[in-house]
Amino acid sequence: MEQVHGITFIDYAATCAFLAQGKEITELLPALGVEMPQWDEASAYWQNAMSNDSEFKLITIFGDVFQNPAQGKYAGVSTQTPDVVLAKIPTLERYIEIQEMMSIAASYGIDAQAFLHEQGLDIMDYSQSGMHWMKVQHENMSPENPHSNEFIQWFTATHSYYHQKYEQAFAAQQGGKLGADIEF
Repeated sequence: MEQVHGITFIDYAATCAFLAQGKEITELLPALGVEMPQWDEASAYWQNAMSNDSEFKLITIFGDVFQNPAQGKYAGVSTQTPDVVLAKIPTLERYIEIQEMMSIAASYGIDAQAFLHEQGLDIMDYSQSGMHWMKVQHENMSPENPHSNEFIQWFTATHSYYHQKYEQAFAAQQGGKLGADIEF
């Protein structure tokens, strides 16, 4: 397996996941067995490798590891369990609300990740809960599901409701979207 200063791609992806959970790189370096300059080089290498991966194999691995970072040099490290994540975002409706808040916040120039922190969440919470709620969506939208039409109507209406709610709230708070006053 390819390594840079002893850091495999799995180690890199897991480190990124822990950073997204709010850990500091200085806390993670001992597990990797490197100093900051080696981490910087390995990080740059793996970022470049992902950007040149035309088959998206590394991105797929990165996503899988991001969901469960207790791998590689972090094997056995305690991470959030699905129960903990689902306690933070307990319903599909709440997940949809957060999706719309983040989308609208970004359209008004508000850092969506900072907005998550204001909600007591981080990108890992959102990402991990997303895996669960995406499965629920797919199951309910399946043509084999006799109630899929009702679910799709609810799903669409729920997205629309929260989109309008946060569009109005952010418009009032920010005085308009970024660039709305620019004419071409």
